[in-house]
Amino acid sequence: MSLNIFMLDKNIVSLIQSKNDGKTKTKDQIEMLQLLKRHDKSIYRFSSLSSAIEGRKKQKESKIESINTVDYETQILKSFFKKAKTDAHILKSNESNFSEVFSQYNVLHNQEKYKSVLKKYYELREKYVEKGSIPLNKKEAFSFELLEYIEAQDIAKENPIISIIFLAINQIIDNKYIDNPCNVLKLKKGKSLDENIHNIYSDLSIPNLISRLEFEGKGDIKITFLTLDKALSSYMEIFKFNYISEIKKNTGYLKLHQVEVEIQSKLIRSFFKNFFANWEASKNNSHSISSTKPSNKTE
Repeated sequence: MSLNIFMLDKNIVSLIQSKNDGKTKTKDQIEMLQLLKRHDKSIYRFSSLSSAIEGRKKQKESKIESINTVDYETQILKSFFKKAKTDAHILKSNESNFSEVFSQYNVLHNQEKYKSVLKKYYELREKYVEKGSIPLNKKEAFSFELLEYIEAQDIAKENPIISIIFLAINQIIDNKYIDNPCNVLKLKKGKSLDENIHNIYSDLSIPNLISRLEFEGKGDIKITFLTLDKALSSYMEIFKFNYISEIKKNTGYLKLHQVEVEIQSKLIRSFFKNFFANWEASKNNSHSISSTKPSNKTE
């Protein structure tokens, strides 16, 4: 039997918490609540861990704070679901280890570097934008200036957090998505740049979070991410999650499932193959020019 896991965005956790607040719900909210109720069965699992990345303080939480957030959001799920299992039943780690996912694993541990890349992106966009968009003849210069900064930070340029930025700069859109995934980078009015960057970073980190989780079970595993944010949903659809399973020692039948992330769109994969090839060629050309430049010394 497959292990079916629904990972919930913060707006879904908030929706569950406010289901009886008396306020009129939108069509999307009503349909989401109905979907959750339909899947309130013992064969399904629900996790709020992706919501916990964002935390409740609009900034990275400490180990103790993240434990409290996981506890708080797990209780919200437990009060809603009567038959389906929640975080406490689907993750093999104990409560203390939950927090390690948020406070220690590489993407969140380096969150200031990734946030600095986002900030640099918005700064450079102001430099290159004309009439609300990036001119065709400036996309490469914009991309390469940002890529030079990323490499100086010593972080992976293939990371999903980085990938979506270059898709936005170069306006690479696969029309199969319900919304433009690059809209996840849009700044929201009424919030400071730092607040916007924290929320955007939290969303962009979700594929990395999923790739760091491990699950135990007898069958295969399937993870479905639920959100009311159409741009975020489309962003998640860019990536394919491959579940690598191995028989756990000393059990003979339990599988330890690990997750790998890759881009599933052929269009986007092709773009990045050519993009990084052009970047390497550009660096080689720059090195060649600098090494053959005549000396200014006079005899």
